[in-house]
Amino acid sequence: MGLRSKAKILGWFNASEAAKIGIELAEKLVPGAANPGEPQGNKLTREILVGDLEMVFQQAERQLSGLRLNFFKKAKLANSFKWRLLESGIEGSLADEITQGLVLQLSGARAHTPLSRPAEGVAADRPHPRPAKHLLAQANRSMAQGDYSEAIGIYEELIRSTPRDAIALNNLGAALSKLGRYKDAEEYFRRAVKLKPDYSDAYSNLGTVLRWRGFFAESLDLLRCAVKLNPKNTDARVNLGMCLALANRNRDARAHFAKVLKAAPRNADALFGMALIDKSEGRFEASSVMLGRVLEARPDMPSAWASLASVRRMTSSDSLWQKKAEEIAAGGNIPPIEEAELRFAIGKYHDDLGNFSRAFESYQRANELLKTIADPYDRDSHTKFVDESIGSFGRNFAGEQGTHASEVPVLVVGMPRSGTSLV
Repeated sequence: MGLRSKAKILGWFNASEAAKIGIELAEKLVPGAANPGEPQGNKLTREILVGDLEMVFQQAERQLSGLRLNFFKKAKLANSFKWRLLESGIEGSLADEITQGLVLQLSGARAHTPLSRPAEGVAADRPHPRPAKHLLAQANRSMAQGDYSEAIGIYEELIRSTPRDAIALNNLGAALSKLGRYKDAEEYFRRAVKLKPDYSDAYSNLGTVLRWRGFFAESLDLLRCAVKLNPKNTDARVNLGMCLALANRNRDARAHFAKVLKAAPRNADALFGMALIDKSEGRFEASSVMLGRVLEARPDMPSAWASLASVRRMTSSDSLWQKKAEEIAAGGNIPPIEEAELRFAIGKYHDDLGNFSRAFESYQRANELLKTIADPYDRDSHTKFVDESIGSFGRNFAGEQGTHASEVPVLVVGMPRSGTSLV
């Protein structure tokens, strides 16, 4: 076989450009898609996809008109498009439906957007008036662009006209969460759940906010409910895994993360959950490797950058880490709690290097951020928090961690006020 023939065959199978285009088209459709593990407020739904789909399909038609794609390259494009949607949190059945529309577009056979017809039962459930639909899409775009204050204003305008819109209520709660207004967010998530008792995303978001506020028992109940309502809701499953991991129920948490990764191997939040478990069990090297995988999937994930500083002693050779962490923290479009986490990590970096004045500045900034999102002291809420902590970490919890029959004495030593008496 001649070189020209070989080159022609290799060119026929070289689908890297097609795969790249598929990823780009998916990211156009789902810009800044909701991160699993966080409130899903900018997740695209069937009610608001139609207009955006038409735009993306038209772009695909223009972009591909000059390319001569064989069926192998079209298949690679469609496959990369679908997997990017799945990684962004779009449910499997909806991702399949959207991808089918793209395949029809590529074949020239698409006469209409497949989602332009509501799924069976959806139209009868709650049709969106056109103005409300456009407001919802506009607010979701603001969320995707990180303009949470603008998104909140639009959601509030939408809710004034359609106060029983569970999707808008849920998304408003997600926008408020981004600004650290967790108590306000909780109110809207509860309203969404009350209006739509089968709304898995709202249960997941409510459970996550309660976890952030320290109410682990109720958080676990709500997250289990979210997964039961929709076992394919990867966001809810990751959130449940995170709650279990923070309660040191690592075996159960790992099972949920593994289930998510089986369907979406590059799911950054499930990988991050695995890294947290490795760290909590003392496998710092394994945790560091897992965090590397997280950052391959989502290069600017604040929690992953912060965690890198916690699994080893930082040195002057980590200056690139420090530069990137500062850049993300100063970006202005991450929630206060995530910026605080990064500032604490940057403080540790300077502390490890003996740069104590700069370490103090970072720690001070982190604490100031946490003050902005802390609830005012409320005796009843604090009592509830303590009661739930006792309930979560009681006798049963100790039994689940396993015991050892050895009678060898254990000496507990440490500086004064370091907790030795409690241990």
